[in-house]
Amino acid sequence: MYKGKGNFFRVKDSKQVINEIKYFKDKYDIEFVYFADPDFLVKSRKVFDEFIKGYKDIKLPFWAEARADVVTEYKIKALDSIGCFGFAIGVESGNEFIRNKILQKGVSNKQIEIAYNILKNSNIKIYTNIMIGLPFETREQIFDSINFMRKLGVKHPVVNIFNPYRGSALWQTCVDEGFVSKDKLAGDYRGDYVLDMPQISKEEVLGLQRTFLLYVNFPKSEWNRIKSAETDDEVFEELREEY
Repeated sequence: MYKGKGNFFRVKDSKQVINEIKYFKDKYDIEFVYFADPDFLVKSRKVFDEFIKGYKDIKLPFWAEARADVVTEYKIKALDSIGCFGFAIGVESGNEFIRNKILQKGVSNKQIEIAYNILKNSNIKIYTNIMIGLPFETREQIFDSINFMRKLGVKHPVVNIFNPYRGSALWQTCVDEGFVSKDKLAGDYRGDYVLDMPQISKEEVLGLQRTFLLYVNFPKSEWNRIKSAETDDEVFEELREEY
């Protein structure tokens, strides 16, 4: 970010964060705060406790997010006590190879399960982010994500489609493997797919995205109907009405 400074972890001063929120609350009468910071819990105990102490006086509900491996009972209990409304965890995939080898996230299924159990014992709503159509990912691995959501009891994960952003490591991987051309722009992660892979088609990825929640929430006895709904709009509409 700053020339000559290299790469190092930066933490904004808790008192400054609290003062800024107070300013916007007083000036604009804001009613909700969203901390768009995936490293929200990657702070020292001292910095975290300073934030908790300062935020108590603000009395505004807020949303936060973090990696599963930094979620602890102490931190979640503290966030719950000051009005944390929702907490998002980027699971990304229920398949550990995809999550940790392809995405290099370094978080196990067990760590995610522990984090979810901690959150379930609080008043905080849990939100989950999933990606499908990742480089090398198969239909079976996408179903690992579906089954992991079922195991965790997550009913409404946010399911986005992977798209390679130019200049990223995964974009380079996709170019090297011939999954995408150098001049191809990333599509809309909510409804477009630009990779061309031999093991799964664009149509299959888009079909699995639109039926993902059906697979998660319907009994497995309905999975044949849901598979038809991946490509059949009429069946999809029938199932969506039932959902």
